Amino acid sequence: MSAPTPSARKTVSPLRQAAVTGLIFGAVGVHLAVVGILMMFNGRWIVVDTLSLAHATLIGLGIGAGAMAARPAPAGSALLPGSALLRGLLAGAAAAAVLAALALAMSLVRLQGIFTAPTPALLQLLSLPLGLAGGLALLLAG
Repeated sequence: MSAPTPSARKTVSPLRQAAVTGLIFGAVGVHLAVVGILMMFNGRWIVVDTLSLAHATLIGLGIGAGAMAARPAPAGSALLPGSALLRGLLAGAAAAAVLAALALAMSLVRLQGIFTAPTPALLQLLSLPLGLAGGLALLLAG
């Protein structure tokens, strides 16, 4: 059997690629949360009493997902010039949605039977000082 030619390969939508990129970055954030790394980072302040290393990590995941999804298209592609911004926003929102789903799951189900790190302090970290509804809204809008 011969390998499929490049023209016969199924092309994936750039928006789908951006969403998948965001979901992967979100999964990395969930991993950092459930193994306890985010809580360890929460004790390290970058700007005292304002920005912890945990918050900076979460911000970096969103920005990293957006930057990865918005990278320049290969020469000759049919992407519109403004689509990079849309792809970046979609990837960042997808990453935030995964973390928001973790926060929502932590508020509904006690996950400490499975993982040791999902504590009320982690839920407070993910929802910011705004409570669950405000924190989820900020994560998704962010």
